[in-house]
Amino acid sequence: MADKPEDEIDRQSFHPKLYLFKKGKTIRAVIGSSNFTISGIKKNIELNIELQGNYADEPEINKIIGFFEETWNSWYSLPACDNGNLIDSYIEYIKEEKEAKNSPKITSIIDRIEQLASEATEELQADLNRDIAYMFGLMCGRGILFDKSNRKVVISFYGNILNLNDEENKGYIFAKGISDIRFPQDEALRKDAENSLENLTNLFIRAGTGDTVLLERIKERSYHLTITFSQSSPYWKKIIQLTKHLDDDSTPMENPLIPDEILNSSNNILKAFIRGYFDMRSRVSSGDSLPNGKLRIAVGIGTNAEKFGEKLTEILKNRFNIFSASYSSGKSRKKDNMIRIYPIHLNLDFFSSHWKKLLLKDFQNFNEEHFP
Repeated sequence: MADKPEDEIDRQSFHPKLYLFKKGKTIRAVIGSSNFTISGIKKNIELNIELQGNYADEPEINKIIGFFEETWNSWYSLPACDNGNLIDSYIEYIKEEKEAKNSPKITSIIDRIEQLASEATEELQADLNRDIAYMFGLMCGRGILFDKSNRKVVISFYGNILNLNDEENKGYIFAKGISDIRFPQDEALRKDAENSLENLTNLFIRAGTGDTVLLERIKERSYHLTITFSQSSPYWKKIIQLTKHLDDDSTPMENPLIPDEILNSSNNILKAFIRGYFDMRSRVSSGDSLPNGKLRIAVGIGTNAEKFGEKLTEILKNRFNIFSASYSSGKSRKKDNMIRIYPIHLNLDFFSSHWKKLLLKDFQNFNEEHFP
């Protein structure tokens, strides 16, 4: 996040309504009066205009994207995720304002909002912020290269082919009888890689550090995300600190560790690390269900990372009250160790992978319906 310019005026509210939908290189932009509320979508008389085009060829579409990215990465922009207490306070302010304007309670709520916003801003600008914790979680999950001499990290998005014995659904994300979601694994992995690319790109734009990130398709169901850090990057220095336990020829994935600096930080930072790891190593599959059919979510832990798996299980239970988290060793079977969790105990914000969020919600609904 950039600092507030000295000549920037104080604004009372952020008022534009812009919705961007992307599929491949096609962008649909909806601009108009509608808020993203029931009233704005269904009840009110609203006026919106829709523009559609290839962002590589349409200058007007590019201007809209530019406005969005500039706003998203501005000094006054705070992410809604992990700032639930700030949102709750704002909702409280709106409700109270309708009842009694300028009351002492409203003044107290405004003071609280300003304090929470200030704390969130400071957290974003810290050298250990959520984005760095998320990046380190990705590295622990699937970091296949950690090149200190060239200041480079490569993160691999890949998956073994699913539903091998089901010719119709072979190679598809599909949970029969549980969810209507069905799409190719390659598309799912590409979307996950693009999501991480966007997260890290926004971080580097906000920070202005000159760090870069590149996404490449290696083959079907395999994508590489390559992060190259500039000579002056504070984030490279932070990554080096977080990986000081590693030998020169090992990677965070081979020897994952949750550093004390992350363990002793806020739950927001710790959750961001877990979110990165879950995006890479969680498995939303009916294959992890109990014999009675009750669904579970599985999180893979490397065969040589038992201490990491045990520590992560402890954190899920003690810091986030996910008491169903259960660790099992696969060492004797020469398979990955696993943490398994009942879907109902996981909030959607433990994932940034969009399709996993959707599938997780369907798993939660299935368990609620069949195992109340």
